[in-house]
Amino acid sequence: MKAAFDIERVRKEIVIKGQTIEIPVKLKDIPKGCKYKLYDEEDVYLRDDQYLADMYYNGEMMYIAALEQYK
Repeated sequence: MKAAFDIERVRKEIVIKGQTIEIPVKLKDIPKGCKYKLYDEEDVYLRDDQYLADMYYNGEMMYIAALEQYK
């Protein structure tokens, strides 16, 4: 029997520091307790319309996210 890779299942079961997150997610829909802080565009080189942000949960930095279509 061949196992199938289910991307929909995987993207809903990502756990970072004990917090389950689902990606992709719109910033307006991030869970309660989550906040983000954008990197200065001059500090990082990214393609047009892409940004980096530190993502926080209850004040603890959880991960760095690539944001698209931010502005």
